[in-house]
Amino acid sequence: MFDRLTNRLGPLATRRNVLILLALEILMNAVVLPIAGARIQAFSGGVGPLDLRFAYTADQAYAALTAYGAAGREFYLLIELTADVLYPIIYSLFFSLAILFFWERAGGRWPILARLALLPFVGLIADYLENAGLITLLLNYPAQLPTLALLTSLFTSIKWIMAGLSLVALTLSLVAAVITRLQKPDPAQP
Repeated sequence: MFDRLTNRLGPLATRRNVLILLALEILMNAVVLPIAGARIQAFSGGVGPLDLRFAYTADQAYAALTAYGAAGREFYLLIELTADVLYPIIYSLFFSLAILFFWERAGGRWPILARLALLPFVGLIADYLENAGLITLLLNYPAQLPTLALLTSLFTSIKWIMAGLSLVALTLSLVAAVITRLQKPDPAQP
């Protein structure tokens, strides 16, 4: 099953696609998300978005939701329903295709690297579950759903762990490509 999924993604792992996704990743991280985060902090007097934390308790979640105020909660909901729907797709595809791109440049050695290209999609699922939890918490405020808040925090943690593992997998595939390139004999030498 994993091989079938990576085989479907493989043809998409072109330089052009990786560079387009990299540009979108940079745009989201340098412009869209910082602006959204700054607005949420402004509404709340410095309390940032919950999805930028590694983990939080139910009490911390509700303290943040209270600090956002009505306008901040409304804006956060808008971000969750727009930018935070697109961003997980962008970063998951970027990491996955970049891992496969460099793995192919490594001559397809170390097949585990190709399977690691699926890690970003575990992060995408966790991110969407986190988003669903945050949306539910925002829509139900001031009613408190402490179990959901804890589950949402768990999905947030899984998202960040998968992001870190995806970065490690990308680094490993890049190193494998560089090693392969350095091991190739120079065609100019007899």
